[in-house]
Amino acid sequence: MDRKTLLSWLVFGLAFCLSVSLQAQKTSYYWSDNRQISLTEDHASVMIHFKKGVNMEQAIQQIAARKDKVQEVNFFPFRARAVVQLTQQQTAAKASDLLQSLGLNPESVRSISYAQDLEDGFPLYLTHRIVLRMRDGLGWQALSSYIDGENVKYLDTQYGNVLLEVNDIDQVLYMANVIRESGLVEFCHPDFYAEVTRTADPLYPEQFQMNNTGQTIDGYTGTPDIDIDGPEAWAITTGSSSITVAVIDDGVEAHEDLDAPVNGYTPLNGGNGAPVAGSAHAQSCAGIIVANHNNIGVRGVAPQSTLLTVNI
Repeated sequence: MDRKTLLSWLVFGLAFCLSVSLQAQKTSYYWSDNRQISLTEDHASVMIHFKKGVNMEQAIQQIAARKDKVQEVNFFPFRARAVVQLTQQQTAAKASDLLQSLGLNPESVRSISYAQDLEDGFPLYLTHRIVLRMRDGLGWQALSSYIDGENVKYLDTQYGNVLLEVNDIDQVLYMANVIRESGLVEFCHPDFYAEVTRTADPLYPEQFQMNNTGQTIDGYTGTPDIDIDGPEAWAITTGSSSITVAVIDDGVEAHEDLDAPVNGYTPLNGGNGAPVAGSAHAQSCAGIIVANHNNIGVRGVAPQSTLLTVNI
């Protein structure tokens, strides 16, 4: 092989590797709020989906018995799946390579996949489903070029949202992104599983505006569901650090139930928005907006959002 031919093959090989690498990078994100959210594969935990008819309790016992490999198993029989926390980061490139070491028969498993971590380290787990909403005037049939009936199937439409099922778990992120970027949908993302952490902020039961159950406060009984649907909203999002909410009032200061507010502005004297009076009206408003869900005080509507204080 002459030098020119060898160089051509090297260039081709480099281009091919780069293409594969870029394809992998394209699936390391998903779309939310019209922006790409980065994901990093976490080899310290996996989601396992079992096939129908499998004795899942026996399978879970087999996994839990691998004490050298397994730290914790959370089993969800209704969904025929389990989240397994491993004792350490795994070197296996594919999660499927772990089945034997976890004591599982590959024939009993529909899929196994590593966790996908958000930038703050919070883990999300892929399921076989994608949720989306079509643009006005379009039905799900407009996605016929993506729904082949084998790897990708139409499941259902509920409340205007379309559910698709993807047989190959390794294609879920890719298919969700391709459909989102087609321009046919308002939104499209994997139907992730995420662990819900319960909090018990002591004054939350008195926040009837968040979740009115008909509770009695100061002698007055509320009307159930006359509220802002706080819990329903939190099931979707608790805000974002990329969103800044300005409280334009009499100033906000540090508080144990608030993340430190961003210094803002005081028009009167060119200050930074700190309070100079004792009414604390802005402080209570800030709590309603961004108080942390941390077992202290109250709960805010969007605790992950950034607070900016302006003192007028």
